[in-house]
Amino acid sequence: MRRINHYTEDSKDFLHSIGNAMHGENRTTYLAMENELYTKYDEYENNLNTLEQLTPLWPDRTPENSTQGTCAYDMYSREKKDIAFLWEYLKNANGGKTIKCPICGVRDVKDLDHYAPRSIFPEYSVHPKNLVPTCHECNVVKDNVWLTAKGRRIVFNAYFDTPLSILAVLNSEIKIDQHDLPYVDLTINVPTMRPKGYGIMMRTLKQLDLIPFYNDQVNDLFKTEFIKLSAHLNDSLTRQIFPDFDVCWQARKHEYSACLVNEEAVGEVNVLLYHALVNSPEFDRWIGRKF
Repeated sequence: MRRINHYTEDSKDFLHSIGNAMHGENRTTYLAMENELYTKYDEYENNLNTLEQLTPLWPDRTPENSTQGTCAYDMYSREKKDIAFLWEYLKNANGGKTIKCPICGVRDVKDLDHYAPRSIFPEYSVHPKNLVPTCHECNVVKDNVWLTAKGRRIVFNAYFDTPLSILAVLNSEIKIDQHDLPYVDLTINVPTMRPKGYGIMMRTLKQLDLIPFYNDQVNDLFKTEFIKLSAHLNDSLTRQIFPDFDVCWQARKHEYSACLVNEEAVGEVNVLLYHALVNSPEFDRWIGRKF
């Protein structure tokens, strides 16, 4: 999980541009509630680090606020020019290329997720800081998830939460199965003193079912890396440079360790793999027997 850059222009101007472009009764309804929406936008801006304190504008649907809530809900559409502009803005603000999902870190972004769910907070349906780029799979699984029974946010916010290393919440180690074959085993880290941010990252992993997803991704990558590693260890030139296997293997592990220096650039799956290659005594013994 990682932070990405958000929209920094005036959110109320963004809202007004969309609302003012509406037609007929929808535009009339929007203009009648614009000041009320502005007040809610101020509330959002004042609680960027404590979004769980937000309260819905329409907690109970009366005929009047049902009409307003529906109007606000329907303001969001991917076909709107302002939403298309926001997509382009976010792309440029985050490197000018395809953004990797800030939640799973693996798949390309396809959707704009309503962080505070649109079904609960239609007033924020087009708030640019409430529209977070995610992959389609993370967006679909997140759905309308919001708070725990204790009022804690469940899913990591890529605009405002500070991420921890994936290794703070998951440990990776290469084990040997009953058929004498290596595989990467992922387990949950439960530290005695949980660092700030641990809870929301762990809730995100569990809610979005990312641990088995990472497990599959890491083991698929391990198969490819192991083919390369085997070729390297069996290469005649490698044997000339490193006549002693232990020295050769330690040099390779040093290369893997170097890849862990910049975890954000490497990505969660690679971090878990390289960490396992460097920190697996059982694999050290196994590969020493094989090569």
